[in-house]
Amino acid sequence: MGFFDHHTGLRRAIAVLLAATLSSGCVRYQAVQGSYVTARSPDHVRVTLTDGRTEQVWYPAVSGNLLNGSRALGGSLVPLSIPLSQVRTIAVPRTAVVRTVLLVAGVSCAVLVVVAALSFQGMKGGYSDFGGF
Repeated sequence: MGFFDHHTGLRRAIAVLLAATLSSGCVRYQAVQGSYVTARSPDHVRVTLTDGRTEQVWYPAVSGNLLNGSRALGGSLVPLSIPLSQVRTIAVPRTAVVRTVLLVAGVSCAVLVVVAALSFQGMKGGYSDFGGF
């Protein structure tokens, strides 16, 4: 029997920590022109309005002088139209590769340190892989 056979809670905690950390992802937003939305049809964009507010617009499309799409509200998508005159910037999400690599490396090192410390503590307390002798 190995160390983790007796510590299923620890395994779950590590799995949840890794999933939460890595699923949040390292995303940065890059400003684009309205023509990018028309040409590339991104799933969503972050729009900064002239009054400083931001909106996540899903399935955006530029039509005339409007940015049309949907906004998440209460678990569903509702239609949204924003006049381009009220739009300061449109930005699309991009994966920040360096940040992601550093995050994965940091989390991996932290997990290894915790596992090593707990393994050492288990051995110090008399636990071994040979039936506790």
